[in-house]
Amino acid sequence: MSRRRKGQSERIRVVVRSCSLYTLGPCQIAPLSPAFFARFSTRRRQRAQANLDLSGSVYYRRQVIMSFEGNRFAKKRWLSGLLVALLLTNTLIQLRGADKKKQPFGIFEQTTDIGQVRPGSSSYDPVKKRYTITGGGADIWGDGDDFHFLWRKVSANGITLTCTLELPPETDDPYSKAGLMLRESLDRKAPFVAVLLHSNGTVALQFRRETGGQTEQMISPTKGNHLILERKDRWLFMSVGSPEGDYVSDEYIVLGFPDSFYAGLAVCAHNRDRLLTAHFSDVILDTE
Repeated sequence: MSRRRKGQSERIRVVVRSCSLYTLGPCQIAPLSPAFFARFSTRRRQRAQANLDLSGSVYYRRQVIMSFEGNRFAKKRWLSGLLVALLLTNTLIQLRGADKKKQPFGIFEQTTDIGQVRPGSSSYDPVKKRYTITGGGADIWGDGDDFHFLWRKVSANGITLTCTLELPPETDDPYSKAGLMLRESLDRKAPFVAVLLHSNGTVALQFRRETGGQTEQMISPTKGNHLILERKDRWLFMSVGSPEGDYVSDEYIVLGFPDSFYAGLAVCAHNRDRLLTAHFSDVILDTE
């Protein structure tokens, strides 16, 4: 092991802190810390010491630079960077996949067939921002309902649910319907309130006050496919918009409704053996 004069290594470290390593060629290597020299063998440290210029710069012969670029430290650093990049890429892919799984139905959580119906379906087009819902069922009426429901669980005393609704231009049943609904539970006999557009153009505020009770309704004098259903504590309002975009607040009811409920889009074919497809756009769900 070579000997150093006392204080020699300390002087080298002091100089290195303020020095940079340059090649004799056109390329430049980043500044080196004293920890770099600690990785060298005794012979390499002696070689580095021999090339110190105490006027302010550290020079290496080209072969020493090539040795630095190919040492194990540089290889480990390169491999570590590659591993970090791969891990980050994999994490981003997983996060994007999780987002798609988390919200496959836009602002809603799940789609459900309620009652005795032919299986329905729901889908969301994020480009057109449009929901397409297909549902069957005999009716939303009487003491129980049969329809398809795309919903989201909400806890709020105030809510506004809005949509622009498109029904098929031709249908054999004038009472097939679709629209906005707030529902106490997913049971077919549960209390609910809904603004429903029928195939014959009629818009009605329909509601059931208690579990298994009879459905009541208020028919809007205004016809249109722009619908709004609002809840403010115990007050529930229906608003209908004309094709020109003018909204009219038509009817309201006072109904004891729980703080936690289901809000969503409902479609009913009014026929156990058929399906009805409706398109919902401009859908907004705001809570207070």
